[in-house]
Amino acid sequence: KLPNFTSWCLVSKVYLWILALIYKPDIIIAHGGRAINFAKAAKPKSVKLIGVAHNYTYKRLRKCDYVIVITEHLRQYMISNGYLAENLFKIPNMLRISQEYKKKAFHTPVVIGSYGRFAKQKGYEYLLQAASLLQERRYDFKLILGGGGEDADKLQFLSKELKIDDKVDFVGWIDDKDKFFSSVNF
Repeated sequence: KLPNFTSWCLVSKVYLWILALIYKPDIIIAHGGRAINFAKAAKPKSVKLIGVAHNYTYKRLRKCDYVIVITEHLRQYMISNGYLAENLFKIPNMLRISQEYKKKAFHTPVVIGSYGRFAKQKGYEYLLQAASLLQERRYDFKLILGGGGEDADKLQFLSKELKIDDKVDFVGWIDDKDKFFSSVNF
């Protein structure tokens, strides 16, 4: 884990450079723009840099030799913005299931859950708008949102503005993800 003093932290770049000298990796996989910047500055020229694209912000990914995308739509978007198709690899964003899947009955009300970082590019405002449509159509549901981030206050305000705050629980960051996902239907 890199120190986190600032987004341009020289200590982090030096630390990563030392790690690259010690471990001599063939590749570095960077998850996020800050990690890409550090890896590009610290890696030897012979080491390939692979970036992971989870959203449509692609500026820093141009520094990467290869990019992993999570959807075909994102892959096509990257191609339309000048990336070579042969340097893009699609690996779907998935959960690791540790046990056999067992079909379960739906909760009453239906419980919808999502876990992640509350940031504009994640689209949580659309989830809240969809929940508002469910309420307008008189569906019985509960929405549980785990996580946090820079848009947490905006999302809580939006849930009040949409008059669905009684249907939405913001539960913060989750330590026990298995318990969280076992409490939701979707």
